[in-house]
Amino acid sequence: LGGGGCGRAAPGKAGMGPTPLKRPRLVWTPSLHRRFVEAVNTLGEKRAVPKSIMKIMNVEGLTRENVASHLQKYRLHLKRIQAKVEGLAEAARPAKAKNAPPAVAHPQ
Repeated sequence: LGGGGCGRAAPGKAGMGPTPLKRPRLVWTPSLHRRFVEAVNTLGEKRAVPKSIMKIMNVEGLTRENVASHLQKYRLHLKRIQAKVEGLAEAARPAKAKNAPPAVAHPQ
């Protein structure tokens, strides 16, 4: 009578069954990363998707989630490098060219 509950067990307590075993974290060794990069380059940066990369890499125990996460980090890495290169190219330009107004062609 005085329990005030609705008759359901709290989430994560009774009735949930056994907890699935967690896979150990994958360590991306230099050779495994090299195979990953080769697969991405084979497919092309735009067409590289986890399933295709996995197929080319052909590594036992590698999951789609492992590859998807690594691909996301790899793309961020490439983006950072590109931004750095563009920043260096901008810094290398003469000061005049950076601040000069755009040239306008006048009809004659």
